[in-house]
Amino acid sequence: GSDEFLLVASGILPHAMGLVERALEAVRLLTHLSLSAGVARSPEDGTTSEELIAAAIARLAEVRLRHREEHSPNAR
Repeated sequence: GSDEFLLVASGILPHAMGLVERALEAVRLLTHLSLSAGVARSPEDGTTSEELIAAAIARLAEVRLRHREEHSPNAR
């Protein structure tokens, strides 16, 4: 199983995704946990909370699928 968390932030600078990626990598290295993030931005991905959550969930699913494919026994 997995735990899922939602973070909503306003006024984030354009380089925020890089900060998120570095933080996730630091947690991975320190704890040996597998972490994934699905990020959505307004207005590019939607303007309502429902649209943004749906976009973030879809991105998270893409990240998890890519991770599974990269770490499957049949991966190259």
